[in-house]
Amino acid sequence: MASWTNRPTQNQQRSSSSWQQAPQADSGGQQDWSSWGKKKGQGTKYDWCHKKRQLEFLHNKDKEAWQAEMQQAEQTHKEAMQAAQTAHEAALFAIQEAHEATLLAAQKDHEAQLAQVWEECRQQALQGFTLWQTGFMAELGAKEEAWKATFRTEQAAELATWKALFKAEHAAEAEQKNTLKAQEFEQLQLNHEKCLSELEKLRTDHKTCLSELEK
Repeated sequence: MASWTNRPTQNQQRSSSSWQQAPQADSGGQQDWSSWGKKKGQGTKYDWCHKKRQLEFLHNKDKEAWQAEMQQAEQTHKEAMQAAQTAHEAALFAIQEAHEATLLAAQKDHEAQLAQVWEECRQQALQGFTLWQTGFMAELGAKEEAWKATFRTEQAAELATWKALFKAEHAAEAEQKNTLKAQEFEQLQLNHEKCLSELEKLRTDHKTCLSELEK
C-alpha cells in the first residue's frame, strides 16, 4: 500500500518529489492522514486524491480486519461446531444407553409376562387334559364293561350253539359206535358161547378117554 501511495500516476505526470510521504504511526499504531496527499504550495487542490487514498487504505484495513474477524469467527464456529458435535454425540450416546436400558427392561418385563401367560396356559391345558382324561377313562371303562358284557353274551350264545352242534354231530357217531360195540359184544358173546361149547365137548371127550383108560 505504501509503494502505491508514495508514487504519482503516469497520466498526472507528477514527480515523486512533489508528493508527501505516508505519515508515521504513533506509539498507539495510529496515523494522521489529515494533510497527506496534498502537493506543496497547492492548498486543497488535491484533497480528492487524499480522500481517495484514505478511503482505499481504510477499505483495505477494514478488509483485513474483516478477514481476521471472519477467520476468528470461522475458527470460533469450528470450535463451537466441534463442541456441539461432541455434546451431540454424548447426548446421543446417553440417549442410546437410556434407550437400550429401557428396551432391556421392557424385554425382561415382556419375558416375565410371557412366562406367566405361558404358565397359566400350561396349567389350564393341564387341567383341561386332566378333565378330558378323566372323562375319557370313564367313557373307556363304560365301553369296556359294555364290550365285556356283549362279549360274554356272544360267547355264551356261541358256546351253547357249539355245544348243541357238537352234541348233534357226535350223537349219530356215538350211536353208530354204540351199535358197533353192541354188535362186537354180541359177536364176542357168540364166540364165548362157542368156546364154552367146545370146552364142554373137550371135557366130555376127556371123560370118555379116562373111562376107556380105566377099562
